[in-house]
Amino acid sequence: MSRGARAWILWTSALLGLVALAWMGAVVYVDVQAGREIAELQRTYRTSSGGRFERRASPFALILLRGCPALPRLVGALDPADDASYTATLSTLIHSIVTQSHGERTVSPEAANFRMRMIDLHIDVADPPEERERKIRELRRWWTEEGAARHPAWRFWTSGCPSPIVDPDPN
Repeated sequence: MSRGARAWILWTSALLGLVALAWMGAVVYVDVQAGREIAELQRTYRTSSGGRFERRASPFALILLRGCPALPRLVGALDPADDASYTATLSTLIHSIVTQSHGERTVSPEAANFRMRMIDLHIDVADPPEERERKIRELRRWWTEEGAARHPAWRFWTSGCPSPIVDPDPN
């Protein structure tokens, strides 16, 4: 092999290695930021009189804007032992991200079933502890079986996810 060919292979390999390293760094950065935003959301819950919890809008909005890349951390943060209001907020974020609006296109029957399933799994503050625990278990199962493939965290450049909510061909 000529010296020029070796140099080209070396430079190409180095460049591809740098691109792969940058890609992995970006994925990790976005994941760490999502974790920080969720931790900040949890810190913003303050006990006030009567045991009611209040939240500031900024961490909620940041997580919502982050969208799909925040889903692994959101699902991982669900804990039946946490305050019902905080758990309901995490559930609202998950629901909002996975059922986001995709315009006025036609909704397929599969998409309608998916939307109904997500509505059924939405955690409400009034849910009894056993119901919250069941919904958390089901959300985690959904994430393991379907969600992680449908909403890949490596798509760090976009807040949107491929979703079954919209039928791509309304005709």
